[in-house]
Amino acid sequence: MRSVDSRVSDWVDLTAHMLSQASPSFPLEEVSSGLLHTFQCRAAYLREECAAGVVRLSVFARNGETFNGHTLEGVKRLMNEAVNSSIYAAHPLIVWFRTVGGEGPQSARRVPNALGARPGFDAAFEVLHEVGADQQLEFPLPHRPGLILGLGVVRDGAEDYSREDLAVAARIRPLFSGLYRQSRVLQKLVAPQELPDLGLTGRELAVLALLAKGCTAASIGWTLGCSPRTVHKHLEHIYRKLGVSDRVSAVLVGHRIDLLPDTRRL
Repeated sequence: MRSVDSRVSDWVDLTAHMLSQASPSFPLEEVSSGLLHTFQCRAAYLREECAAGVVRLSVFARNGETFNGHTLEGVKRLMNEAVNSSIYAAHPLIVWFRTVGGEGPQSARRVPNALGARPGFDAAFEVLHEVGADQQLEFPLPHRPGLILGLGVVRDGAEDYSREDLAVAARIRPLFSGLYRQSRVLQKLVAPQELPDLGLTGRELAVLALLAKGCTAASIGWTLGCSPRTVHKHLEHIYRKLGVSDRVSAVLVGHRIDLLPDTRRL
């Protein structure tokens, strides 16, 4: 098994590339592909739970992958039915995150039985076993009011995810948080193909949009999941590319060239 550091390092260049894209969508397929490799798992998923109680699972796997005789489409159908039934509230990970909270990753098998009813746990594990997903690891993403997100991986077999796996998940989670937060900011901008090609990266566009809203470097860093020092480096690049030397001028240029059509919504 590769070390925690080497597994985490795989994500540095990949995340840098994804952050450079001016995409208003969370790069779920690219992230999922990386997760399959990092955790040697069969599938990755994004769990979205809205305020109305409706849950949606977006599941990704390698082409041609089957799960105990089920196709990927069959798995998606079965799992989405399960998460919108009574089984969902009794699932170990749902019980864990609702009871304990926090941002740390957790595996389903590590959730103490004392937190929930054993029959409820068993029902959830039976559904997972049916589709060859006996072991499940999930870590939460930052969410907004009315929407709860969880990113996770599943695999078959009796061996739970190791402490090293959880350590890797804990260290790469902030990268995904940054990607998600950036996509939320870019959603408020015009479509990427409509933006002037000034060489601004996706992260720089997000910083500029928040700057136009009046956010400080500290506030921008908190929103995008990076340090104020990193924000200042992005600002240096933005000023150079826009041909300005201060924040006010950068925002004025951004508005003049329709780079910031309506930052009031951010």
